Amino acid sequence: MIERGYTVVEVVVVVTIVTILAAIAIAADPLLLNRSRDIERQNDIASIGRAFEDYYRLNASTSGPGYPTTSDISSSLDSIAATYGKDIFIAPKQSSYSLVNASSTSPATATQNTYIYQPFTATDTLCSTAPCVRYRLYYYSEATGSTMVRESMRQQ
Repeated sequence: MIERGYTVVEVVVVVTIVTILAAIAIAADPLLLNRSRDIERQNDIASIGRAFEDYYRLNASTSGPGYPTTSDISSSLDSIAATYGKDIFIAPKQSSYSLVNASSTSPATATQNTYIYQPFTATDTLCSTAPCVRYRLYYYSEATGSTMVRESMRQQ
């Protein structure tokens, strides 16, 4: 009687070879890695935006509600992150906070390692004291090689 089929060793060898080839193909595709980091950045920026909208509603100054100031980001990011989650403030492949303040009201240029926060006063100056009435968040897209921007829901 002739038995048909493969031995366990043959099946293990074939599965091992296919697994190694698949791992090489995935690791060798930088476009796939770039896209996954871009998706992580987009998700982070969307989460930061939601956190700042909550912050707007919950933190009223004597002048009314507002977004975080540049001073809040510089001195209180730990407490903001404790409320909304530390991971959203960390860019892909980084181990510490990636959110930095813009240095002017001009459009900012983000890098792969930074998210840039640009809050504004009602007179369109950089907002270092409350209330901040709107903001822009900048992040880098590896797919386009350019800086992307997300604006606050409120544009007062």
